[in-house]
Amino acid sequence: MAIADIMRQSRRRTSTVLTGPVLLLVIVAVLTVSPVLLLAYGGLRDAPIGAPGNLTLDNISRLVLSSAWLVILETAVISASAVIGGFLVGGVALAWLVGRTNLPGASFFEAVLTLPLYIPPIMMAVAWAMLGAPRVGLLNVISRETLGFEVLDVYSHTGVIWYLLVFSVAFQLSFAASAFRTFDASLEEAGRVSGARPFRVLVRIVVPLLFPILSGVFLYSLVRSFEAFEGPLLLGAQAGVDMISVEIYDLVQNRLPPDYPMASIMGVFSVLIVLPLTWYQWHVLGRRSFTVLGARGYKSGSYDLGVWKIPAFLLCVLATVLVVFLPISQLVLGSFTRFFGVFEAGFTLDHYSSVLHNGQLLRALRNSAVLGTIGATLALLLSGLVAYVIARGRTVPRWVRITLNFLSWLPLTVPGIVLALGFLWLYAFAPIPLYATRVGLVIAYVVLVLPLAARAMVGSLSQISADIEEAGRVAGSGWLRTVVTILIPLIWPSAMVAWILAFVGIFRDLSTSVLLVPPGQPVFSTALLELWGVGKIEEVCVLSVLAMLPMVVARYLVGRLQGYEMRMRSTSR
Repeated sequence: MAIADIMRQSRRRTSTVLTGPVLLLVIVAVLTVSPVLLLAYGGLRDAPIGAPGNLTLDNISRLVLSSAWLVILETAVISASAVIGGFLVGGVALAWLVGRTNLPGASFFEAVLTLPLYIPPIMMAVAWAMLGAPRVGLLNVISRETLGFEVLDVYSHTGVIWYLLVFSVAFQLSFAASAFRTFDASLEEAGRVSGARPFRVLVRIVVPLLFPILSGVFLYSLVRSFEAFEGPLLLGAQAGVDMISVEIYDLVQNRLPPDYPMASIMGVFSVLIVLPLTWYQWHVLGRRSFTVLGARGYKSGSYDLGVWKIPAFLLCVLATVLVVFLPISQLVLGSFTRFFGVFEAGFTLDHYSSVLHNGQLLRALRNSAVLGTIGATLALLLSGLVAYVIARGRTVPRWVRITLNFLSWLPLTVPGIVLALGFLWLYAFAPIPLYATRVGLVIAYVVLVLPLAARAMVGSLSQISADIEEAGRVAGSGWLRTVVTILIPLIWPSAMVAWILAFVGIFRDLSTSVLLVPPGQPVFSTALLELWGVGKIEEVCVLSVLAMLPMVVARYLVGRLQGYEMRMRSTSR
């Protein structure tokens, strides 16, 4: 009888353990998969959202047989190739310099060069639109007076590629530099002791061990180039440079009536383009074992640049000027000029007064702050649960953990405007009204930033031994008390980093907001786009400067929190 009771209690515990993770898996699947599935369904209909219609394959044939689609694909391939080439040539070099060498000021360069990650892309696009504008752009004014010709026409495919190259440096450096920094130098020393030359050590040891991380940056760079929206919209649209995201936006926003089915099928094709690379990294790289950071024998190290120290330093200075100093300086300068491009007219504070007394612009900033706070908090809670199941769910079936891990990462491979279009279809079939509401926008924001927040939380939880939780349970603490009193105090720096990154990701977003923002309730990015559209360039600069200040503070806080967490871990070893 006692054995039967024990077995029944064991089955009840197993059922309880499975119920939570499976329910979480269902919630994440609904949030991440259903928009893509309904997007595909919408692309196979012959009617717009909310109207009765029939299933058809005509939209596929219209797209595939369209010469414009071939031009869009060609443009996307050229742009992506340029970004990948820039990463292989410049991104890896900068990451190696700041993460693995004795470069003077390496920490400063890393902090400054990754600052654009925290600045809304539309602000950087505006800055380069002003810097490289024909005749009146600051770069062209200076080059025309000094060199006799203009150096850059930013309103072209070349200008779009330049924007993508410059803007991609930040996230490439952010991922790759940490990989070079944490690489175990004892592995390299072992290769050199065995007689291998430095180049052979690099090819046979360093590159294979860093391949998962570098390939992840490669994939992310490719996805970012495909989903780029702000730069192609501001710089390429008027020059006839057709990019996938801008074409989807045009089909929905600038057509009467909006062509939702064609936009949807184009969004599905854009996802299918990236899907093979996603599958490759997940199923091939995810099943291999790579050791980059050793345990007891771990040894950090750096290369001595020797006579190349000064040239390397100057290279990083040049990158800092191009990536950060020039665009930010242009925004600050533009906020004080009376008229864009007419420096002879002098400077003024009138534009600041105009913005600070504009209720709609202030409401846009307030809306972004409120929605960002709510969305980041919800994303942190959801990503915390996801990360706990992935990193700590030893009693959860492996297929649940693997599926949950993949689904939480999936939105990263879907362009923002495609994700927004999928949510439009989802809200059309939702049992409660979510279309054109703040609740619907917040849900999309949570899905948008879920991959970033989840990765930060998984990494932190994976560093903490499960024995700590077991000790709490042995002492009589329940699961919730163990999490609150033991885990949270240990992971709070990473949790704060995840929250800040989620808030910044929401605040800086345009591609998702532009389709889902409620009427009369603008957010920062959509207000900036509207100002640019009506030619109020000086006010665009003012609004950008005002929004930039909290983003700089966010970058500083992330750096301090990450440094604090590293000191905690080194002390606990």
